[in-house]
Amino acid sequence: MHRPHVAPETWTAYTGSMTAYLLTEQPHDNNGLFSDHYLNVTLPGRQEWRYLANEAHPVMEAVAGILRSYVPSDNEAQTERDLVRPVLEILVGMGYHVPYVAPPGPDGGIDIVAYKDPLGTSTPRIRVQVKHREQKLSVREARELEGLLRREGDVGLLVPSGGFTSEVERELRSSNKHMETMDLNRLIGLWQEHYDKIRESGKALLPLVRVFFLAPPEE
Repeated sequence: MHRPHVAPETWTAYTGSMTAYLLTEQPHDNNGLFSDHYLNVTLPGRQEWRYLANEAHPVMEAVAGILRSYVPSDNEAQTERDLVRPVLEILVGMGYHVPYVAPPGPDGGIDIVAYKDPLGTSTPRIRVQVKHREQKLSVREARELEGLLRREGDVGLLVPSGGFTSEVERELRSSNKHMETMDLNRLIGLWQEHYDKIRESGKALLPLVRVFFLAPPEE
């Protein structure tokens, strides 16, 4: 899927922590179907593509206006709830059963519990902790989630919007518990991959439109 490149200042208005994860030099996700040259040079030069770009411009302006009007909350718990929802929808779209979502309020550790079956009798059993802030996740916080994985087959999933330090990466690699991370890049990638299976109410959080175009003739 080819997606428009959004200026860094636009995303910064939404939240500074997202800029590093959602913006790349590459304005598309190339899954190997076409060459980068075709996506970067040939396709944008086609007349029909330029028509699409002109049609997309007012839409992107509207999105930018929404992002500019967003004011981050000083209430960290409420801000984290905004990130818990898309993580929840991704897990449901992937086929997980979610028997527990933490109620709004102060950070109490686990934000989401997800099972492969309704009763949680089969593995993996995922325990999710979301941290939505500009500061990077610390080793201490990673160890707190690690300590909550008490049963065989438990998997810890850390979702820090501000990223994590190299010390956290080393901690996760050396842990005898199964720990995973989902930064914003991975979240967006999973959202795209499983979008067709996400509930309609969930799609409204990050709506996508699939774009089709003719494949280049075989040489």
